[in-house]
Amino acid sequence: MDFENGTKFPGFPPKRAPGNFWCYPQIVCLYWHDLVGSEQKVLDCILRHTWGFDKAKDRISLSQLEHGVGQIHHGSGLSKKQIIRALRLLEAKGFIKSVKSSRTNEYSLVIEEHKKQGTKVNKSSLQMSPETGDESIHITGDKSVHTIKSLSIEGTIEKIYELYLQKIFPGSSEVSEDEKPRLTKKAKNKIRDRLREFKPNQISKAIRNFADNDWQMRNNGTRGIAWLFDSEDRVEQFLNLGKLDDFSTENY
Repeated sequence: MDFENGTKFPGFPPKRAPGNFWCYPQIVCLYWHDLVGSEQKVLDCILRHTWGFDKAKDRISLSQLEHGVGQIHHGSGLSKKQIIRALRLLEAKGFIKSVKSSRTNEYSLVIEEHKKQGTKVNKSSLQMSPETGDESIHITGDKSVHTIKSLSIEGTIEKIYELYLQKIFPGSSEVSEDEKPRLTKKAKNKIRDRLREFKPNQISKAIRNFADNDWQMRNNGTRGIAWLFDSEDRVEQFLNLGKLDDFSTENY
């Protein structure tokens, strides 16, 4: 920041309130002494993308770690070389795991295992049903599990809308209700039409494929939920969406 020109931290909000904070995992505080500044910065960025949206993993580009993502954060302030080194050290120290990709790498938090119970904690809040024909979308967290199969058509549409916000409009928890994409009457009718042609788990896969495709997110991510479900062909396109080469994305 250019402190000499008056660009400085404006101050913290007077009190913690919904929308002005995200939960930071306390266990990390016990390991600050093991991290150098660049590692701490990169880890905090990854935590913002994952833990900050109640997820255990996310696709994050070097550019996002360097320059930020809209109003979510403005990057680490590090060079690409520093970021790459920090990523390698964080993985070596057991904080994160990475899955290399020709498009954008996926980074996941290393999850603590409960040896006595044989279960894992801090899983992603969004759990998609396996591709076995099970017509369910599970959204978990502090609330009880909701299963699309047990819901009315209106409830199913609402759950698809929630899934759309989480995957394609991931900053929805940070903005006001007025700023979120609306589930308009037109959008509801489009989703209702698609549910006559596709199972709920197929629609969830289409949403996930769209969100995982950098080109689609970059060029069509702001078109809205009515556009996404405008036609059977469009949903079919996203269902069959493969990995496209993105030569503008670094390989690390």
